Amino acid sequence: MRIRFVLLITCCFLLVTSETYAISKKKLNDRIERYNNYLEEVMEIPETAVPSKLLKSCKGILIMRQYKAGFIFGAKGGSGIALKREIKTGKWSAPHICR
Repeated sequence: MRIRFVLLITCCFLLVTSETYAISKKKLNDRIERYNNYLEEVMEIPETAVPSKLLKSCKGILIMRQYKAGFIFGAKGGSGIALKREIKTGKWSAPHICR
């Protein structure tokens, strides 16, 4: 009986904390739109563009924005999205947020 009670409390705690850290749909859509704009900017510049032949044959893509800053102390970080292409259908998966 005590084990069930502890499991119930643990499950409730996990459900409540997962809601606290969840990101709203609007923020996710904004983040995906930012990475889409970033990829379009990269593709417009011939020196940084990914060849279309490579994009057509790739199995996945990771779009990352990274930053580095510092003077005495340094900071480094970034985030991005990952997409996977289904081998059978050739369609892209839903974006996965990465840090």
